[in-house]
Amino acid sequence: MSRRLKKIGTAIFDIVGFINFRLQETKGNCWIDQLYDKDYWGKNNQSKEINNEIKEYLNKGYSMGCAGRYTHEPLVDVNGEIVKIQNYLDQMKLPWNLLYQDDILAVLHYGSFCFVTPKDYITSTLFKNLDDQSLISLKAGKGGTAQTTLPAIFQNEDLCRNDLTSIIDTKKQEIQNKQDELKNLQKEKAAEIERMKQEIEAKYADTISLINKKKEELESKKAELEGQLFIYDTELYAIRCYWGETVTFVPLRKGKHADVEDSVVLYQKIRFLNEELGRYAAIYDLDGSKYSKHTFEELLKVRDDFMNMFAPGPKSISLVKISKDGTIRCQSDIRNNMLSEYELLHGNTIAILIRDGENLYIGWTDDDKVQVKDENMFLKPETKEIANEDEKNIHNSQKEEIAGRYFIFAILQGIVDQGKILKLPKIGSIMKSNPYVIYSMADGWLEDDRFGTLEDILKRTNHEVMKKGDTILTLMRITRDDNGYGYGWRGGVWNNNRGRGEANRTRDVSLKDFKFYKINKVDKTEYYDVFMRKYPLDIEFETIETPIRPNITNIGHVIKKSTCLWDEMELEKKEIRVLNNRLIGFTLDDEHDPTIKQVMERENAASDTEALKKFLPKNYRFETKDETYYDSRSDSMKGYHQSLDHVANSATEYQYFISERKKYTVNSTANMEIREGEYLDMTYLNSVLIRYVIRTKKVGNVYIGGTKIQFADIIPYLNKALEFLEEREKTEAALLRLHMDLYENWQVDVSRWRLEHHYHELTETRAKKFAKEFAR
Repeated sequence: MSRRLKKIGTAIFDIVGFINFRLQETKGNCWIDQLYDKDYWGKNNQSKEINNEIKEYLNKGYSMGCAGRYTHEPLVDVNGEIVKIQNYLDQMKLPWNLLYQDDILAVLHYGSFCFVTPKDYITSTLFKNLDDQSLISLKAGKGGTAQTTLPAIFQNEDLCRNDLTSIIDTKKQEIQNKQDELKNLQKEKAAEIERMKQEIEAKYADTISLINKKKEELESKKAELEGQLFIYDTELYAIRCYWGETVTFVPLRKGKHADVEDSVVLYQKIRFLNEELGRYAAIYDLDGSKYSKHTFEELLKVRDDFMNMFAPGPKSISLVKISKDGTIRCQSDIRNNMLSEYELLHGNTIAILIRDGENLYIGWTDDDKVQVKDENMFLKPETKEIANEDEKNIHNSQKEEIAGRYFIFAILQGIVDQGKILKLPKIGSIMKSNPYVIYSMADGWLEDDRFGTLEDILKRTNHEVMKKGDTILTLMRITRDDNGYGYGWRGGVWNNNRGRGEANRTRDVSLKDFKFYKINKVDKTEYYDVFMRKYPLDIEFETIETPIRPNITNIGHVIKKSTCLWDEMELEKKEIRVLNNRLIGFTLDDEHDPTIKQVMERENAASDTEALKKFLPKNYRFETKDETYYDSRSDSMKGYHQSLDHVANSATEYQYFISERKKYTVNSTANMEIREGEYLDMTYLNSVLIRYVIRTKKVGNVYIGGTKIQFADIIPYLNKALEFLEEREKTEAALLRLHMDLYENWQVDVSRWRLEHHYHELTETRAKKFAKEFAR
């Protein structure tokens, strides 16, 4: 839900008093019921939309029974979330955001959490009303530096907000007056229309057109003024940003400052935590138990490598957000806990990290003011120019996003000018070229394009056929395609969806997501096209009627002459199937589904197609013969002469099966099919390739279950695969060291060599053979 309530100030919360208040509530006797009893919602003079939003936050704190009113009961879990956030705010010395207050209640907010409290338990500090002050006076209010370093995007800076709203109200009244005047003219016209219709139409046509034209002009002027009001509000908020009123920067580390002359690197790419934590975990030990309870901020305090990744030294400004789309997905409990805590505390807000030497600060922007859709904050990637948003741009672009970028700039400009957190020489506007502010499009990782994308890597390593014992990693939970027992004969007894054979074995089987399995069965199906020659027959026939009993006659057709039209031959294609080298649907010496080898031996043939060409004509479907029938519509006999022309192998398919325990049958397993796009084949992958993808984020067009994925979707699986591959490579390294010295990225050569020789694993004999070819 889009939040209508905006931040109007800050509040100190009496958490002890509030919890005691909540503990006194009982089922049927809750504060929420008292508000209804006292008709609070009818007396607070707020719009229906605002009241509905307050009710939504209020209802989150209570459960309600099926009887409706007076069955509310306070939810203990909500108390726990409030206490958790309060402890965090106390630790960081931060206040709650105040979204609404009156004499009865208040709405508090932080991160992604909003709740309602009685007004008695807060001490609020409302933002100072600046509506009667001009932009010029506000910029000069605290020393005057904002007057020269903040660019002016509103033309009339001597106006205050009240002046603009007054002008708009005046225009609205003028529009209303014209609308009233138009209604009166319409009434006057209607009263006279019966008496002098043509005269009135002529008399009022010009007047109505003139008034409508004037109304359109006023509407256009009103829209223009509203746009100016948005720009005015944008610059007003930017001034707050500049003076440090909107973001509280919390020190995470303190120490020596870097040299004043050192340049500050402003990383313009937003770093997304759900991606970066996965990449970081692939290189450093993030998942140790000692860090299982740490928040993002606490890790920045205690781990230098973590700080250097997000805020490189000696001076830098970085931007951090939880994810691109506001969702988090992580298979690691520890990283998932960190992301969940961050989402609770900060939602999808953008954090600013500022580093100066040994000093590190963090602050969070207002989520309703600063939101950027893509990952680039300041630079235009196609031109590498600093984005300088003026009044025209704000009118012609998505103004809220552009304003958000401007607010970030104003925050940083204020920090540079005031010199308390970040110490630099006096440089003026950071948007102008100078040697002390370096805009960087980098994201902290080296650019690398050696192996292409993950899509390219999988195409190279997955073309080899898997065999029994190969290891795969599932990318999703896999169930039957019909989600149940199916609708085959006898309630699905013979509906074995994704199974082997016909009996329904997979009805209570599913494969787990994020799990390593070994291939248990591989089915090879070869399809052959059988081309039959079809020659039409020209048939002369005689109809013979034979009485059977009174009023019933048997009608027969006897062919007198049949001529084959050899020049009008057509080819008809039929298909046969060979499953695991067995010819399906045929019999040889009373053996059903004989093997291709048996057919070749019987027919004394050198190839499968030669054997089939000799064997198939002995089957009634492919034998050389005439087929005839009577066509009652044309009263004629039709038919054709058929003979086998040739047999060709058209396609070969492989099906892979995993053995998994059945849910409702003790000590019983079933084979379930796994398909492309549902797994990663570990056979020819190696740790170098996986680390490369993690470091570069080059995914390409990779699909899981038919859905194209982003890097954040695949990173948990890449980390899981990396753990497996590193363990396997320890064994491979031990085998190779017996015959050679290892070199950098030897794993890539081993994988490529095994793939070329179709070796699914490295044995001692194969390791010796590899060493002869690659030893340096």
